[in-house]
Amino acid sequence: MVRFDTTNTYGESEGNPEDETVTSDLSDLEDVIAWAGSQPWYREPFYLAGHSLGGMCATLYAEQHPEKMSGLAPISTTISGALSIGTKMYPPELLAVWEKAGVRVRESETVPGRIKRLKWTHMIDRMKYDLLPEARKLTMPVLLVVGELDDSTHTAGASETSL
Repeated sequence: MVRFDTTNTYGESEGNPEDETVTSDLSDLEDVIAWAGSQPWYREPFYLAGHSLGGMCATLYAEQHPEKMSGLAPISTTISGALSIGTKMYPPELLAVWEKAGVRVRESETVPGRIKRLKWTHMIDRMKYDLLPEARKLTMPVLLVVGELDDSTHTAGASETSL
């Protein structure tokens, strides 16, 4: 098993959390898989799991490389930039303020006292991604997990055939 921090997050990796994007997270995932491919223990097909943007990146990778996958587990995954709009986490009025300011500033819900900043370029980048058009490529078993009380994702309009 390989577990890693993407660049520009609050873990141990380098970078500035303000600069996190789906594109940079996906690139990091691809780099880690390429590195793992050079290790003697590497085997294909393999499983990928990820939470939130990590779930989106894992799913994007699986859509691009289904032959490498044994299974996929996106947990409370972001489905698309467009579907992010209107969630409790991204209401339209917040997006308008964020876009105008160029950065979103808020206190972490999980680490009291930590102030989180995220540039508007994150949303511009997020809008480039949508898992639904290529979902048919997910031919491996998929365990899609969303908590009914998770207010950052929603199940509105979801069905067994949506993804």
